[in-house]
Amino acid sequence: MCCLTNLQWGVNQQTSLDVSQNTALTGLNCSNNQLTSLDVSQNTVLIGLSCSYNN
Repeated sequence: MCCLTNLQWGVNQQTSLDVSQNTALTGLNCSNNQLTSLDVSQNTVLIGLSCSYNN
């Protein structure tokens, strides 16, 4: 998905999220899930990140 720029992924109780193929992401909200890690190293244009209340 080259053209997804904003992802709201909050309150899903998800344990994993792979955004490595979403290189156009500028905003990501993954708050209130069960994530223990998140790799955004491929998301070089990401300027907004909110991932509070995870594991």
